[in-house]
Amino acid sequence: MARDREEKINGILKAAVKVLAQKGYEQATIADISQAANVARGALHYYFGSKEDLVTKALTNSTSNMIQSSLEGLKGESAEEIVDNVINVHKNNISENSDFYSFLYEMWCASRRSKKIKKEFMSCQDKVITAIKQWLENASRQGIIRTNLNELEVLARLLLAISDGLAFQLIDHPEKLTDKKTWIPFKKMIFAVLK
Repeated sequence: MARDREEKINGILKAAVKVLAQKGYEQATIADISQAANVARGALHYYFGSKEDLVTKALTNSTSNMIQSSLEGLKGESAEEIVDNVINVHKNNISENSDFYSFLYEMWCASRRSKKIKKEFMSCQDKVITAIKQWLENASRQGIIRTNLNELEVLARLLLAISDGLAFQLIDHPEKLTDKKTWIPFKKMIFAVLK
């Protein structure tokens, strides 16, 4: 029974990300999300108190999933290998989870008008930055990369800005996802940060 409940909630959260990515926060309705999740509207009201509550939980859930999938692929025994893996993971995330980046941008916009969404958006951003910092620190302590441990937060924020900024651009220009001209400067920037 608990498993069915969890699956239903996860289905609703995934549907919310998809609908909000396509329609935006202001235009998406509970009816749209319930239809996409293939559940009754009452189920959304049962599990989530409001649309705002639903989207903040969708933001938390989708961000956690992206952190997990991203960090699993970031391995390597040299800075170059790590940078290549960063690029491969990022390409994969953009191509397989483009709705996430559209949703993320929409949540950034909605956070300008909603204190609750802003609080959750900032919390999710902090989780991502913490995960990147830990990843950088581990790679640095292993001697794989050379970074100033006092600058980890700034480096983590820079890496997040570069990767999210590129993702936002590639959503609108998916043909550039496989264009080497897109990734050569990205690789140089990431490599410069990790040296």
